[in-house]
Amino acid sequence: MPEGDRTDNIDKIEEEFKEEKKSEAEINEEKKEFESMEALINAIEEEKEELKDKYLRALANYENLRKRAISEKQKAYEFAHEELFRKILPILDDFKRAFESLNNSEKHKDDYKSFYEGIRLVRSNFENLLKIYNVEPFESLGEKFDPSKHEAIHVIEHNDEEEGKILEETECGYKIRDRVLRPAKVIVAKKGEAKQEKNNEENKNEGGKAE
Repeated sequence: MPEGDRTDNIDKIEEEFKEEKKSEAEINEEKKEFESMEALINAIEEEKEELKDKYLRALANYENLRKRAISEKQKAYEFAHEELFRKILPILDDFKRAFESLNNSEKHKDDYKSFYEGIRLVRSNFENLLKIYNVEPFESLGEKFDPSKHEAIHVIEHNDEEEGKILEETECGYKIRDRVLRPAKVIVAKKGEAKQEKNNEENKNEGGKAE
């Protein structure tokens, strides 16, 4: 083979080799670019999920705050007139005492009949008005004394009754929904000292037998 042709072939082979190397370099570069794009997409997806999670938490917090605000507003509305109702209740007490006085006055009962019916109607309307605002009396007589809703104005030794039992209600208690608006004034039973000591001794003996 002539020297010129051989040189041409070598040059051609070298050129093809360079082209092949160039293709491999391009492939590697494209591969790197693809991997870079894939990493970027993954990062964007993670950021999207993180933002979605933050959004859902913020939405839940907002909903809780909204519900709490509605609840607080409702409570504020319900209890806004508490002080007013406390001042009104003694008027009902006066009505009650007036009725008791009229009922006990047999001599002038006929004279007071019209007056009695008129006052009774006023009292009934008054009580219905309080019910509209969820203000109602609660029973105390015969119940166990509860300091959260009863005020003991007197204690009577009574060995035939349970310790702490309410024997008499001198002033009715009222509540607004489940909240005590005014405690009931009551008289409470208390065991006599001798009876109390006997009960303690019996409890002590029963405890000893159990052992």
